[in-house]
Amino acid sequence: MDSKIFVPLLPSLLHLAVVKESMNLYNDFHTETLDEAYRRIQQGNSMASEDSENYPGCNSAQKKLIRIPPLLRKRVREAIHGLKSGVELWRKEHSSILELDDGECIFYWRCDGTIDTVKTAEHLVLNSNIDIRKRFYIACMYCLEKSIQTLWAEIEATGKTEDLETTDYCAARFWVRWLLDESRLPWKQATRQYLSISYPAIRFSSFLPSLRPEERFSFLCTFNFATYDDLRFCLYSLTAKEEKEILRLCSITVLRSYLQWPLRSLFLETAEKMWKYIDERKYVILDDLLSSRINRKVFDFYDLLECFWNTSPNSFREGAKEIPHLSEKVESCFHEMNRKRKAHSDEEIQKIKN
Repeated sequence: MDSKIFVPLLPSLLHLAVVKESMNLYNDFHTETLDEAYRRIQQGNSMASEDSENYPGCNSAQKKLIRIPPLLRKRVREAIHGLKSGVELWRKEHSSILELDDGECIFYWRCDGTIDTVKTAEHLVLNSNIDIRKRFYIACMYCLEKSIQTLWAEIEATGKTEDLETTDYCAARFWVRWLLDESRLPWKQATRQYLSISYPAIRFSSFLPSLRPEERFSFLCTFNFATYDDLRFCLYSLTAKEEKEILRLCSITVLRSYLQWPLRSLFLETAEKMWKYIDERKYVILDDLLSSRINRKVFDFYDLLECFWNTSPNSFREGAKEIPHLSEKVESCFHEMNRKRKAHSDEEIQKIKN
């Protein structure tokens, strides 16, 4: 077993192929249309079915999906919803700074199917159609030093910097102070002296790896304020000692981030390495998190909850059974998994008979 708890996701060739196919479909069709096309295929409906007003282009989507082998098609559908969830999460995490219509933001993607948030931010701060203060806030959040200096100079030329000097946004407050100090210290060094954290936070992974261990330690407790994407790259840069501290401080936040696609594939492996940092209270929270997702249409959390439950310490399971609503959800999960196994077995038997 790897000595590090948090290891980067190394996408397989299959995953890369699924992401590429999913990206093309996601860009060409609405997810609702793709879901309807997938449903029609599963039910054996003919492609002669007419497009409806609610699902424009459904026939075209169906033709493209039908060419994908059935087992791969399910993965592609999940990946499409993973891409959609990534966009929705990005919008939510940036909603206090800017609201953008679908056509106003161009997302840059990594090969694993997650948004390259830094490249996306670099593109946004160059978009003159967006209010300059909002662009300044985005640049501050992502620590885009040159863009911050350029935008600050433009704002300063208007004589309207007062609201930026007194803003509640901690990242902008930090950068304005650094600018007003005439960049006396390198900005990464200045983070140790006068960066105070609140939400939305600054991107920690932009400076954390360059700090000395004793300097990094003071920032670990602030990881609860990090976006999932930022947290992911911070975790990869931690030493073994820092990993233990972050799990003591933020274990729920960390495991919650592993419920996001595509990191979900590493959830059980990561949880297995974290049991000694999870107490009964945290276990109940995690069970609640998983059980609240089991009725989702696309991502099947039933098997994830079942595996997590079965590998849990017995004392944790016994404690969770004493909580009525949670016990009911777990029982429902096991009932559904048994139903699926029976349905699959019956299907295989029928194939043999035929």
